[in-house]
Amino acid sequence: MNTDEKKAYLDLHIATVFFGLTAILGAKITLTAVVLVWWRVVIAGIGMAVLLKLKSAFKKISKRELKTFLFIGFVVALHWIFFYHSIKISNPSIALMCFATTSLFTSLIEPVILKKKFQWLDVLLGLMVIPIFGFVTNNLSDKYFLGVIVGLASALLASIFGILNKKYLKNHDPVLVSFWEMVSAAIIISIYLPFYLHKNINLPFWPSGVSDWFYLLILALGCTTFAYILALRALKVVSAFNANLIISLEPVYGIILAAILLKDYEMLNVDFYIGCTILLLLVLSYPILKRRFYVR
Repeated sequence: MNTDEKKAYLDLHIATVFFGLTAILGAKITLTAVVLVWWRVVIAGIGMAVLLKLKSAFKKISKRELKTFLFIGFVVALHWIFFYHSIKISNPSIALMCFATTSLFTSLIEPVILKKKFQWLDVLLGLMVIPIFGFVTNNLSDKYFLGVIVGLASALLASIFGILNKKYLKNHDPVLVSFWEMVSAAIIISIYLPFYLHKNINLPFWPSGVSDWFYLLILALGCTTFAYILALRALKVVSAFNANLIISLEPVYGIILAAILLKDYEMLNVDFYIGCTILLLLVLSYPILKRRFYVR
């Protein structure tokens, strides 16, 4: 492993630690999923504009590339809305557990988008997650089951935007790409937000109190601006699958952090923990299996 690869893996692990905080922060912030994501992308976009000194954000980039990054930003926005909605209708454990399937979705989708050969081991692991989730959700209430469905949709979208970023990032500055994707997400949600708030007139738009603002700033600047740039920088070196495989460790980091900050895991049944353990073992054993059977 060369120096660039080591740096990329370190960047991904640091980013994943911050990503692990997102479910906890999302549970603590009182805003609904749509409003929360709007604040997140707006503040994160401002943070990236500051890093770029704004003017450089408009440096030469083709219209086709700009449209591509704006589309990816739309997918990112949908991913975050689904992710936080999963938290709101279930709990952080469900959302984090579902996110662990991102690398498995990637194993199925990456060969199609990047026109690569399907790897049988990748596909096999992707299929194995289905009965595992059947076991995990077997005894969950209807409320938790819906949280699983929404969480899986979030993981699927995360897989798609990760692969697209890998395909189109190329020689662009990760901060520049991150900025335009945040701009896109902010525009899309800003168009929808007035209709959402009109339909849900009693829902708050402004963060409630100092604690909400504090958690929101950590979420936007630490878990988005900083972590997102690190992840994109790493994508220039490693494959989308390898990146998402490491990011799939988010539940491990998140659950360790949540054990300290939140105490809502006792409500989860034994089946959940068994299924969680099996799935995480699958994800963590993947590099060993890869080296044993073939090299990517």
